[in-house]
Amino acid sequence: MAEKKKREGFNFYRSYYDVYKELTDKDKVLFMDALLFRQFEGVEPDNLSGMSKFAYISQKYNIDRQIKGWEDKTGVKLSPTDGGASTPSLQVQGEGKEEVQVQEKEEEKGKILLCSISTKDELQDENERIAFAFWQLFKKNMSDKGITKTKTLDSAKLDKWTNSIRLAIKEDKRTKEEFEEVWKFLGKDEFWMQNIQSTSKLREKFETLLVKSRTKKGTKKDKNQENSQLLKEIKQHFES
Repeated sequence: MAEKKKREGFNFYRSYYDVYKELTDKDKVLFMDALLFRQFEGVEPDNLSGMSKFAYISQKYNIDRQIKGWEDKTGVKLSPTDGGASTPSLQVQGEGKEEVQVQEKEEEKGKILLCSISTKDELQDENERIAFAFWQLFKKNMSDKGITKTKTLDSAKLDKWTNSIRLAIKEDKRTKEEFEEVWKFLGKDEFWMQNIQSTSKLREKFETLLVKSRTKKGTKKDKNQENSQLLKEIKQHFES
């Protein structure tokens, strides 16, 4: 009988390290044990509490997604048993199994904070990447003002921010190009960068922001044209 394929490695996300370094030495060991046993053996931790449990839960969506990616690629199920059973996250028996799995995944996804994400590579789709890009911009805007801790941004959840982007695209018919315009505008306008701190507010004020961004462009262009014409007139005056 052929030996069951073992997992050789996994990508260690920056977000894993970011939560790890905030823990006490004891919780660091518990968190790392849980992460490694889950990634290599498929074992769900049952000995976590306090901060180590919070740290693991904050990363569980990414961990489970990495495992599923490996399973789909290799056709092998990680299992803590010798029988080749499914991973603990998939060991749901009886009727309604698929519904329970989906619900559990959605619950885990709902716990992910944007501040726990390090790179866009950890994100699943364009909506999540757009939401993350605006979160990064808003954090930078606050940081430039000397504000490093903000309740709204530090507690922002990926699913809620992504949903606002999804609705803006699906229901409001916003385009990627329009998002880019508004993103650039919010990185420059002193008034609006202080008043837009979430994608729900972004969606609410999107039309206003888009008009303002294009008005700013037009004003700048007109001003440049005026300055250019003035320079020509001054040059002609000295040459005559």
